[in-house]
Amino acid sequence: MTPERVRLARPDVIIMHPGPMNRGVEIASEVADAPNSVILDQVANGVAVRMAVLYLLAGGLSMTRLLKGGRVIDPAQGLDGACDVLIENGRIAAVGRGLASGTAAVVEVPHGLVICPGFIDMHVHLREPGQEHKETIETGTAAAAAGGFTAVACMPNTAPINDNASVTRFIRDRAAESGVVRVYPIGAVTKDRRASSSPRSASSTRPAAWRCPTTAGRSRAR
Repeated sequence: MTPERVRLARPDVIIMHPGPMNRGVEIASEVADAPNSVILDQVANGVAVRMAVLYLLAGGLSMTRLLKGGRVIDPAQGLDGACDVLIENGRIAAVGRGLASGTAAVVEVPHGLVICPGFIDMHVHLREPGQEHKETIETGTAAAAAGGFTAVACMPNTAPINDNASVTRFIRDRAAESGVVRVYPIGAVTKDRRASSSPRSASSTRPAAWRCPTTAGRSRAR
């Protein structure tokens, strides 16, 4: 979405996006941050609503809650089907069919909703430090939480690049301060994300040939 396309719309048009945004690719920053854009409000309000629901489901008003009728998916336990989930003191106490409610507050899970462990996104771009005009740790993790992700691994394409401990420490500290989900910084393999950690001459740019000793021995045996 570009400013040129927005100008083709009615003057009172409202810009919306579920997030996270890929600025500069699917939507221009000028559009995302325009006065008639409610994208950031969408993300902020969406997180607040979801956190409120999770708070209630986890026993915010009652220490014990029973989620009934949801589709439970947990690969670690081989579960994929309709089950009840008993939550006591904010922790899952039991998972099974036909669990007795006892004194627990019963929550009927709407049809089509899934109960599962939080997702982990192994490839995200939080952009902080240095490119906060595109994304920040706070907004990126808020968008992750809104989508059901409880942990993300952020790429090192920051400014400065995450190729040393000080940048990694900054990301971890910022995540502790303003992050909504767990953040695992991924460091660059080489200095400044160069193809090699040290300059090489043109004659040395091609990798040297290497043969597996086992394969080489088998070839000679033939």
